[in-house]
Amino acid sequence: PASEYLFTSHFGRPLDPDNTSHAFQAFAARAGLGRRHVHELRHAAASLMLAAGTPLPEVSRVLGHSSTRITDEVYAHLGHEALRGAVDRLAGVLDPPKT
Repeated sequence: PASEYLFTSHFGRPLDPDNTSHAFQAFAARAGLGRRHVHELRHAAASLMLAAGTPLPEVSRVLGHSSTRITDEVYAHLGHEALRGAVDRLAGVLDPPKT
């Protein structure tokens, strides 16, 4: 049957957060990833979206943040890598390698 929830139990009810966390931690341990938390998947998804150039407002909406300010504050450190790449590419254009 259809449900308003994306992930549900076998009975169509929302998943219990504690059970979900325990199951994820067990899965991560079996996979040799050490102690991991399910929330890290959210952070990884946001990081990958931003690294791929997804505009901040879109990432913010996906994460369900009430404003882009929250997203920017949490993930601001990711922008430094992108900026470094942009500056390096600009330097390559202004000072191309000598052949």
